Amino acid sequence: MNKRQIEAMCVNEKLLELIAPQNLKIKRDIVETGDKISRIYFISSYPEKPNLGWISTIANTKNTVISIYVNPVDPQAFLDGLKKGTNSDKNIYNTTRDEVEKIRAEARYKSSIRIIEDIENNNNSYVYVSILAQVSGINENDLENNCKLFKNRVAGLGLRVRSLAFNMDKAYRQVAPFGMQDKELFKISKRNMQVATLMAGQPFSGSGFADRTGYYLGADESGRMIAIDPFYKSADRTNSNFAVVGQSGGGKSYAVKKMLLNEYVSGTKIAIIDPENEYKDMCKNIEGSKWIDCSGGIGENVGRINPLQVYNLATIDLEDEETGEGKKSALALHFQNLGTFFSLYFKNQLSVRITAILNETLEELYRNFNITWETDTSLLKNKDFPIMQDLYSLLIEKQIKSIGNKKEDYENLASIIRELAIRSRFTNV
Repeated sequence: MNKRQIEAMCVNEKLLELIAPQNLKIKRDIVETGDKISRIYFISSYPEKPNLGWISTIANTKNTVISIYVNPVDPQAFLDGLKKGTNSDKNIYNTTRDEVEKIRAEARYKSSIRIIEDIENNNNSYVYVSILAQVSGINENDLENNCKLFKNRVAGLGLRVRSLAFNMDKAYRQVAPFGMQDKELFKISKRNMQVATLMAGQPFSGSGFADRTGYYLGADESGRMIAIDPFYKSADRTNSNFAVVGQSGGGKSYAVKKMLLNEYVSGTKIAIIDPENEYKDMCKNIEGSKWIDCSGGIGENVGRINPLQVYNLATIDLEDEETGEGKKSALALHFQNLGTFFSLYFKNQLSVRITAILNETLEELYRNFNITWETDTSLLKNKDFPIMQDLYSLLIEKQIKSIGNKKEDYENLASIIRELAIRSRFTNV
């Protein structure tokens, strides 16, 4: 009978390096192990209602390893401690003259009251949680970049982190694969947390990217639903701007059109600038929409945007709401927009003197069309406003009637406006 040959298992060098690194150096806020350096943080603050899968989001951060320790609490002792803390914070709030300390005491008091009500009224259970995160890099620059990425990600979740400076030895023992909990470190880093909040942070709790309002857009790489409301605002979403990027044929146009159609049926007003006519067919197939050709030519859909058309913007109350003093009319507001428009279009061609003459001419032009500072422009139609050709013609007329330096000024201004008049020679839209 032949002896059974035993095949030796290959050594897992990476696992071996994690468990028993060849060299280990502990500095003030850095740990050096083998060929990498790390910094260890602990999560010092949590929002009241973190997102689903929040722990998974942290754990999936590049070059980051997290360690979670959970200890149960004695419910009665926990409540007694909270009640004692609320009394202390209330006294601080009522007696301190330090505004910062007063704000902190008020925040602690409200948080404690919320937890007490949650336990007493809803019978929810709480635990002490300590979450440490080890962020690594191959050198100091790489480490700083990875730490910045980690901090940005946790800040987007509404969390706060602090470095465990001067405690890196204890932190490394707790976050390492052999996981030795340090009681002193746990005391520093522990925070009370509702059990449901802890469980909702696990990877299996993630439901994709789903706003409470909005519409279905697609699925992520894990097949989970993505439902968005572009106009939803939160701490990590302060505006509704989008940048759609991807390789050719990857579905960028399809995704944008899907969003536009969903917004349209939701009642959103949409304006598309489309130099490649990509949205022409979609626009013509939607009842009530209008497609305008701004590239020149003739026909029903040809038009120009008229910079001289005064839109009925909301008036700005600068002083008194009751008396109406200080309000700016639609024409006055439009003059401000025109000043910006001409300065950007002609850059450095308009001197202060030429700009003043332009404003005088514009005011006269609007009077010729029976539009004054008091005119309600919402009652006017598109064709009731002057166009650039009218402005150019008025400048030529004033040039002919003027003499001396004034004549030369009108001539210079007319030569500048002539280019714009040629570009916008069609009627407004």
